[in-house]
Amino acid sequence: MSTQLAYIWRLFREISLLHLWLPLVLTLSAETLYGFVIGRLKSGAWSDVSSYWMEHLPTLLVHYLVFLMVFVALLIKRAAVTDVNIEILDDVLPRATSYRAFGMIPIREWFEAPTVEYQLRILEHRARAAFEYHRTLLFFSRIDYLATKANYLDRDHAVSLAKLHRRWNVPLAFLKRQDCVDILGQLSDQELKDLAWFRPILLKRITWLKSALKSSWFPTSLALKQPLRLQAFVVVKNVDGTETLLHFAKDHNTLALKRLSDKAQRAALVRLATLIDATVLDQQGTLLHEFDFGA
Repeated sequence: MSTQLAYIWRLFREISLLHLWLPLVLTLSAETLYGFVIGRLKSGAWSDVSSYWMEHLPTLLVHYLVFLMVFVALLIKRAAVTDVNIEILDDVLPRATSYRAFGMIPIREWFEAPTVEYQLRILEHRARAAFEYHRTLLFFSRIDYLATKANYLDRDHAVSLAKLHRRWNVPLAFLKRQDCVDILGQLSDQELKDLAWFRPILLKRITWLKSALKSSWFPTSLALKQPLRLQAFVVVKNVDGTETLLHFAKDHNTLALKRLSDKAQRAALVRLATLIDATVLDQQGTLLHEFDFGA
């Protein structure tokens, strides 16, 4: 019980300044000044502050209610149990000759505990039996990419992620929204459907969907069945020449890898991965400078 209380007190100290004390002081100051001015204009005398605040007590109550809602929401979010399900790597990686990962999760989440554990597990296996390993970041959102260039947004995390991959000797490629859309445009209509990314109603109008995706004004999220961050995938090539496809789902405190078994979806993802590699790598398999995230 003492641990839970300590956690609650720590969270309260972290958020109380911006979400409780600062708004409270500003409200008290502004409302008190307003009460004086109104009283002066109405009666020619300074208003009785105490009676004024008795009439405006709901204002304070609203502040406390908003703070309570924010506090409870953060408490629930941070207290969530971390669930990392990546045991499948222990089965797949000992037989791997290459590990090609294609990710869409926000840059900052690469430094959260579940993602760090995931990457360390891969590096652990790679130290035992070397295999080709590279990652491509897919920025289907132009705003997400621009955030990696802004100091006050994700730039520090982006630079650190690039440095880590360089130290690990793992090529880290990236594709902007237009590059991603151009590659999707090379897929057949059936392959787009087999990806299982887009809403069924839009797949019935596949020509319109392709046109909409090419438009910079069209938010990709409107076409998706679920957030694209949950659609990351991995293509693992095995020593016997076969390929294992994994679905990578990361959402706050949870991270899960599962084997993909649907043949049509597997074929569509392999085709997509091949097109991506053909874009970011040269004929010798070396990452092109223009697609190097750390360049």
